Amino acid sequence: MRTICTRKEAITRIQGIIIVAVVVVAAVAGGIAWTFTTPPTPTTTSAAPKVEEVRIGILAPLTGAAAYFGDGMKAMSELLAKKINDEGGIKSLGGAKVRMIVADTEGKPDVGKTQTRRLITENKVHLIIGALHSGVTLPAAQESERYGIPFICDASSHVDLTRQGFRWFFRTWGSDAIFARNYFECMKWMQNKTGIKIKTIAFISEESLFGVGVATEWEKLNVDPEMGGYKLVAYIRHPVSPADLTSEAMTLKAANPDVVLSVQTPMPDAILWTKTLKAVDFFPKAFMTTAGFIFPEYVSSVGKDGEYIIGREGWSIDLTARKPIAKEINDLFKKEANRDMHVYTMQMHTTIVVARDALERAASVDPEKLRQALANTDIPGDKIIPPWKGVKFDNTGQNIYANNFMVQLYKGVYHAIWPEEIATIPLVYPAPTWKER
Repeated sequence: MRTICTRKEAITRIQGIIIVAVVVVAAVAGGIAWTFTTPPTPTTTSAAPKVEEVRIGILAPLTGAAAYFGDGMKAMSELLAKKINDEGGIKSLGGAKVRMIVADTEGKPDVGKTQTRRLITENKVHLIIGALHSGVTLPAAQESERYGIPFICDASSHVDLTRQGFRWFFRTWGSDAIFARNYFECMKWMQNKTGIKIKTIAFISEESLFGVGVATEWEKLNVDPEMGGYKLVAYIRHPVSPADLTSEAMTLKAANPDVVLSVQTPMPDAILWTKTLKAVDFFPKAFMTTAGFIFPEYVSSVGKDGEYIIGREGWSIDLTARKPIAKEINDLFKKEANRDMHVYTMQMHTTIVVARDALERAASVDPEKLRQALANTDIPGDKIIPPWKGVKFDNTGQNIYANNFMVQLYKGVYHAIWPEEIATIPLVYPAPTWKER
C-alpha cells in the first residue's frame, strides 16, 4: 500500500526539498513492516477463509410419539461427529471439525419447518439431515430449497419427496413405491416357497402422510395382475396414537384376510395392535408390517405375542455377521448408547457417510459446490451398513440402490427371511393362530 499525504502536507514538503522515494507499508500480524520494493498489484479476490468448523443440522423428533427414534438418531449423529473429528476432521478442509446441531421437530410439520429456518438463519448450518417423518421432511425440504442449503433425507419415504423438482434434496433411503414392491415380491416368493396361495389381503394404515402414502402404493400394485391381483377385503385407517383399536380389530377379524399389510410409525401403536389382535383372537397367515413393529423395545414389550410377525426392514442384527462395517458401527453404538442400533440409527450412519464423502470431495462448504458433490455421489456398498450396491443419486435426488428386505420375529429376534440369499432362518408361513401357540 502506498503512503499518501494530504494536499497541504505535500505542498509543505515540496518547498526546498524534492525527495523521490518508494515506500511500501505491509501490515504483518498487527505490526508494520517496511520494504524498499515495488508494491504488488492489488488482487481483486482474496483467499477463501479457513474453515474451522462444519455445521450439520439434524432434524429429529426428540419429543412426541416418535421420540425413541429421534433419540437414537441424535445419539448416532453425535457419535459419528466425534469419530470423524478423532480421525482428523474433514481433511480437504484442513481438518475442519464437524459439529452436529440437533433440532427437535416434535414430529410436527410446522415445527420442522420453523426449526429448519432457524438452523439455516441462526445456526448457519452448511447442510441439513432429516427428518424421519415424511410429513415433516416435506416442509423442511421446502425451506432448505428456499434458502439453497443441501438437504440429505435419511429415512422419509413418501414418493412425492422426489417428485417436487427439488434441486437441493437428496434421499439415501428408498421411496414408498420401492418399498411397497418389496411386500408384493415377498408375497409371491412366499407362495412359491410353500405352495400355499394368498387369495385375500387387508391394509391397515395410520392417518399420516407416510401411512396413507404406503397404503396408496399398495393399492396401485394390487391393481396390477402381474404383481398383485389379490382380493382386498378390508382397508382400515386410524389416527396416529389411538386410545383403542378394538373396533378396527373386530372389523379385520370379520374380513378374515390371508395376509395383512400394516403400517404404523409409533411403537406404542404397534404394541396396541398386537395386544388387541390377541384380545379379539385373530392372527392372519402372515402379518406384514413396518416402522413401530421392528424395534427391540417392541419385542421386549409384547414378548412371545410378537412371534411370527414379518417386518420390512433395512437393518437386522444378522447384518453384523455379513458386513464388517455393520458389526463395527453397531459395537461402537452399543458401547456408547447401551443398546443395539435400529433402522433409523443405521440410516443416520448411511447419511453421514454420504455427507462426509461430499464434504471431502467438495473441499468447500459453499452450498453449490456441496450440492454438486452430492449429485456426483457414488459410494460402494462396503462403506455402508444396508445390503445395497451403494449410494448413487438419480436426477430427482433418489438413491437408485436403496431397497429393503424382510425379517421375521422368531424366538425373540428379527431374522432375515427374504431375499432368500440373505436369509438366516426359514420362513414360518402360515403363522400359527393364537390358540396354536
